[in-house]
Amino acid sequence: MAFDLLRKYKKIFKKKIDIFILSTEKNPVVTMRAKKLKIDCFQGVEDKLGFIKNYLLKKSSSNIYNEEGIIYLGNDLNDYSSMKLSGFSVAPNDAHPEIKKIANVVMEANGGEGFVRSFVEELFSENKIEINNLI
Repeated sequence: MAFDLLRKYKKIFKKKIDIFILSTEKNPVVTMRAKKLKIDCFQGVEDKLGFIKNYLLKKSSSNIYNEEGIIYLGNDLNDYSSMKLSGFSVAPNDAHPEIKKIANVVMEANGGEGFVRSFVEELFSENKIEINNLI
């Protein structure tokens, strides 16, 4: 439901928001989950930071990438450098302690237990967006 809400938000407010899963592993379960959620999935990415920089450069009309607009949700050490680069980072409650230290926000929910949903609801709440208007 969280991704459906984000898609509706993008459409209503005409926002250019890219949402995707970025994983170092290649896992068919993750592929199926991304397909179900209707979001892009990039797997087998050893250098997440390099991937993000290249992704931003491709999206940019100049040779400059802007990391300020990145909201990065991560939970383990392979997310560390990407989270440090991002304008805002979020971790689940069960994230690695070093990730929790650098996250701008640590959610109460654990990964896989409503973490993304709780973040999206908090994001909308902070920006005074009524979820009822998106349903």
